Amino acid sequence: MRYRDCFLVWWCDEYFTVFISSDIDRIDALLIYDRWGNLIFSNNSFEPNEPSQGWDGTRDGRSVEQGVYVYYLEYTVNGRKEKTVGSVTLIK
Repeated sequence: MRYRDCFLVWWCDEYFTVFISSDIDRIDALLIYDRWGNLIFSNNSFEPNEPSQGWDGTRDGRSVEQGVYVYYLEYTVNGRKEKTVGSVTLIK
């Protein structure tokens, strides 16, 4: 599985999303949390490799501050649920 661990608003794609191999059936959840543990983005049950399904660096329509954010990813591969946790750095 490939995912982005660096999200640059003006340089990388406009979204932090999941790019994966064809083995993955679907993304069950992509959650983004700030450093205080507040949920700032969630998307459930979507197809991988679709940038517009990812996080655009905003919360409630407003740009968030640059910093490190935690993501939680849950996905289904060959009928089996998997999960991973990591961080994404937002640089403006």
